[in-house]
Amino acid sequence: MSVFIPTSPGGTISASDSDSITSDVDVGGLPPSSRVWNVDVGAFFVLTVSTASLVTDEILAVKGITGMRWIKDNSGVYAPASANLTDADQTIQPLTDHKSRYVMQPGVQTADRIVTVGVTGSPNIQFQHIQIARPGGENFTLTIKNNAGTTLVTIAAGVKAVVDVYNTGEPQWLFGDITYVTGA
Repeated sequence: MSVFIPTSPGGTISASDSDSITSDVDVGGLPPSSRVWNVDVGAFFVLTVSTASLVTDEILAVKGITGMRWIKDNSGVYAPASANLTDADQTIQPLTDHKSRYVMQPGVQTADRIVTVGVTGSPNIQFQHIQIARPGGENFTLTIKNNAGTTLVTIAAGVKAVVDVYNTGEPQWLFGDITYVTGA
């Protein structure tokens, strides 16, 4: 068995089926947003802070932990659909435009900006995962907020990063993880 952790150079965790993920995958030390490949279902499942009802091959229990779930990552349904962010405060609507990645291209951002992740539209799936990327590391902050106005994360000035944001059917988007990009 192997597990993919987005913030780690580690490999991939895979499990033969949903029952194996529920009973065998030890999440000790794994951060939320860690993923495991389900061979039988043919999809990644993401470790998520959630109390959502269990659904066969969609939402699985986490071994020994209440308040967390393995949730099927269907974001690949629309991948690699992406959209460029503009040099303005803006609200993106992943449930309407069905994009899975939003990018602030290098050289575009010229001031501190806020990106709000809205909930307009209907998800085609129960679990939504998007990424917001700033590969240029401009000298301005990029703040990611959910539709309730809660700051999920702020990418500091001069930092290159990718932010993972999730919605598991709640009224607001949730912060999942931030990956800092280093090197050339």
